[in-house]
Amino acid sequence: MQFPWDRYGNWPAGMPFGDRRWRKQSGVRTHNAPCLEAYNQPFTAADAASGDYPVVGLGPVGRGWEPRIALAGTYDDAWKQTRWPRLPEDFDFAYWNAAPADQQIPYPSGGEPVVMLGLHPNGDIRFKLPKSDLKLLLHLKAGVPLFKPLVTDTLIFDMQALTLTLVQRALVTARAEVTKMELGTWNIAKARAENAQQMADASISS
Repeated sequence: MQFPWDRYGNWPAGMPFGDRRWRKQSGVRTHNAPCLEAYNQPFTAADAASGDYPVVGLGPVGRGWEPRIALAGTYDDAWKQTRWPRLPEDFDFAYWNAAPADQQIPYPSGGEPVVMLGLHPNGDIRFKLPKSDLKLLLHLKAGVPLFKPLVTDTLIFDMQALTLTLVQRALVTARAEVTKMELGTWNIAKARAENAQQMADASISS
């Protein structure tokens, strides 16, 4: 499906729907209705008259855009004197969520149903999210291997290529003194049992 770029000129974020004050000051008397409607909130004549309708989109929200930028915190002289280069105290970590608020969900574990309605010319698309067996193994300076859980924090749906990209992350503190990281599909229970046996054998030998 080719996206109708001709509707938006050189602005891939889409055409804005201005409020009444903006239209009065700009002299614009007519304005195209939004191509996307908010879920369970159809665009009505009253919305057209008031210009008060939610911003809707399927792409990421830019770091400098509202409402995301409002979560970034306060960077004033007090921050420079007491916090720099750390984040301000009123920084909201939800700022790192690039997806629109209505498209943010708890971490999926795999197997969740996905239904894509009205996003492909061949009709609705339905499938389940895949389950990932990928694991992160940390080798610490202390000599003890440690498995770190991975969470799927980003899902990217490409409706033209019909592909799904999953991004998984893990949080590791710098104080852990990690010497090596490995990604694999190990059997954790088996690996822990083997590690315990190796430690027991080393204790007997000593």
